[in-house]
Order: sequence, then structure tokens, then C-alpha cells
Amino acid sequence: MMMELVQVIKGLEGSVLNLKKSRFLYFIIISILGLLFTFTSNAHTYKKMDVEIIHPWCVATLSGGNSNAYITISNDSNKDVELIGISSDFIQHIMIMKNGKSIEKISISADGGIRGEDDFSIMFHGSKKDLVSGENIPAILKFSSGMTIDIKFVIGENTTLDEKENTENKQEHHDHSNH
Repeated sequence: MMMELVQVIKGLEGSVLNLKKSRFLYFIIISILGLLFTFTSNAHTYKKMDVEIIHPWCVATLSGGNSNAYITISNDSNKDVELIGISSDFIQHIMIMKNGKSIEKISISADGGIRGEDDFSIMFHGSKKDLVSGENIPAILKFSSGMTIDIKFVIGENTTLDEKENTENKQEHHDHSNH
């Protein structure tokens, strides 16, 4: 009888150890998923129907200055999509640029995409406020189909909507109006 009791206790000890290991593994898995979510949330995206806007951002500048802005657009539909305009209450004039020239629209082929820094850029003329790194500028993208997508351009490359730079330790602003 005593031997059987010892066997049961040893079995319970193994179960307790397995339970502790399971909780540890659960904690590790949850931590990894949290990190993955954090890293993927840095590339903020906006999706409407089959069009996805990936990480819109612009260069910091002082009020009244000009700035370049960039977005990547993915088109998962079976039809071409055309971006025909961009507006923002914080920018006087916005132009879509390709090869250094202003264009009326940019086409995104069916099941394709375009990358702002490679295929086109956006020019902000006359910001109505300082474009400070880590903050954002709301804007509306207009497509030829009539669809609009509300986005936010994050100011400063490699920033996200949740990041704020410490303005007390910040270096002086640089004028990017001649870019």
C-alpha cells in the first residue's frame, strides 16, 4: 500500500511540474505574440475594400514649408485602381509626382502595388503647421472609382502613430522645403 501511495505522489509531482512547464510555455507564447503584434503595428496600414495603404509618412518641416510624403498602395482586386487626389486640412496644396513632374493620377494595376519611394512621391506645398517628427497629418486619398480612404501621414521616417519624440532633447528643425 505504501508503494502505491509513493507512486501516486510521484505521478502528482510530475503533473505539477508539467503544469508549471505548461504555464511557462503559455507565458512564452503570449510574450512572443505580443512582440509580433508590436513589430507589425509599427507599419500602420489602412484598408478599404481591396485597396490597402501601407505606412504613409512625410518628412518633417516648419510651418509654411514644403515636404515630401510617401505611401505604398496594394491593390488586391481584379481591376486597376487610380489614385486621383489627396487632400488635407493641414496642407495648402498636395501633388502626386512621378519622375520629377506633377501628374493627375497614378494607376495601381490589378493584383499589384506601387511603392511610394520607388514609383512615385507626394509633394506637400505650404504646411499650415510645423510637421514635427512623431506626430501625424490626417489626409484623404481619392480614387477614380469614387472611393476615399482616410489616412494619417506619420511625420518622420520610421515612426509610428504611437511614437512621440522627446521635444526637450530634440535637435533644431531643419528646413526641407527645397527637397
